[in-house]
Amino acid sequence: MKKIMDLIFRFEKEDFYNKLVFLNLIKISYKHKIKELSDIKEEIKNDTLKDCVILANGPSLKKTFEDEKTLNFIKSKRKICVNFAPNQEIFFELKPEFMVLMDPMFFTKEIYLNDEKFSKMQEGLKKATWPIKIFMPYVAKYENCIKNTVEENKNLELIYIETKVSKQKNIIKRFKEYEKNITMPKPQNVLIACLYVAINLSIKNIYIFGADHSWHNDIAVREDNVLCFKNVHYYDNEAKMELKPFKKIEIKDDIYTMSEFFSTLSLIYSIYEEIEKYSKYMNVKIYNASNFSFIDAFERVDVGR
Repeated sequence: MKKIMDLIFRFEKEDFYNKLVFLNLIKISYKHKIKELSDIKEEIKNDTLKDCVILANGPSLKKTFEDEKTLNFIKSKRKICVNFAPNQEIFFELKPEFMVLMDPMFFTKEIYLNDEKFSKMQEGLKKATWPIKIFMPYVAKYENCIKNTVEENKNLELIYIETKVSKQKNIIKRFKEYEKNITMPKPQNVLIACLYVAINLSIKNIYIFGADHSWHNDIAVREDNVLCFKNVHYYDNEAKMELKPFKKIEIKDDIYTMSEFFSTLSLIYSIYEEIEKYSKYMNVKIYNASNFSFIDAFERVDVGR
C-alpha cells in the first residue's frame, strides 16, 4: 500500500497514463500481491547463471541462429525473448526463461483480437513446458492478449513493472529510482525494457543479439509525402513485404513525418547511452553481439569467434 500512496503524490492530474497505473495498483492491492522485479531478483540470486542474452527480432538474428558456435553460446545463457518469439520453432529449442512485451498492441483489444499472429503467439505459449516469466507494464494488468493463456499454463508467470518516466534531472537520483522500479528509462522500444529488466535482476553480463536498428534503411516517402515503412524481422520473408504508411498507432491514421521519425530514433539512441551509464552504476556489463547493428552505445563483441 505504501507504493500506492507514493504514486498518489507523484501523479499529475493531466497524466492519464499514470492514472491508469494508479487504478490498477488499487485493484491489485486488494486481490493479491504482484510479483515485482525485486521478487524475481531474490528468486534467482543463488543461481549459478549470471549472464543472459537478449534476443531482439532484427533481421540479423536469422544469421545468428545459423552459426552453430553462436547458437551454442546462446543456449548456455539465460535468455530474454520479445514479442512474437513463441511463433517460431526455435523458441521451443532455446526455451527462454524470460519474455518482455511492452508494445501497447499487446494490451489493446482492438489490435490483438483481430490479428492472427496474436492467436499464434497464444498457442505457442500454451505449449511451453518450462517456466517463463513474462514482463509487461502495470497498465496491462487487466487487459492483455495473454492473460487467459497464462491462467491455462502454470509454467507462465506475469510480472508487471512500473514504466513511469523519471522527472529527476540529477542522474544519480534517476538511477536510484530505476533501481527501485519507481521509474525506468522511457520504454520507447522493447529492447530498452529488456535491458532495464536484465540490469535490475543483477545479471552480470548482458549480450544483445538481433538489434539491427536499420529502420532508416527501410523507409520511403511517396509522391504525396506520406512516409512509408517496411518493418522487417528475422522471421519475415522480406521479398514479400511491402512498404506501408508508417502509423504511430496501428489502429489510427496518424502517420509519422520524417522529422518525427528521426527525432524518435535520436531519443532511442540517447536512452541507450543512459542505460549504458546505468549498467555501470549497477556493476553490469552490456555487450552488443548482434551480427549487424547501428547501436553505438554498447561494447561490440563477436561470440562466434
